Amino acid sequence: RRQGVLLVFDRGRRVIEAQVGPSRVLHHVFPYHDRGIEVEEPTAGAEVSFHPSGRTATPTTIVFHHTHGEAGTITVSLTGRVTIR
Repeated sequence: RRQGVLLVFDRGRRVIEAQVGPSRVLHHVFPYHDRGIEVEEPTAGAEVSFHPSGRTATPTTIVFHHTHGEAGTITVSLTGRVTIR
């Protein structure tokens, strides 16, 4: 649809919301409260914005921890490339 996407990390509710278009229509809510995962505040703030081209206005790094002690990192570059480690 060539619309922008905004990901909102709501750490209080422990969900990630995907909002679409200029009016930020809620598209999907990804709950993680029951998955044994803790998500740290993204380095660029609680919102990650993707342009219709796929590029991002907010390059960021998100660190998450599993209750079993494992940790991972999600990195979003300016080009919109998402890397998970």
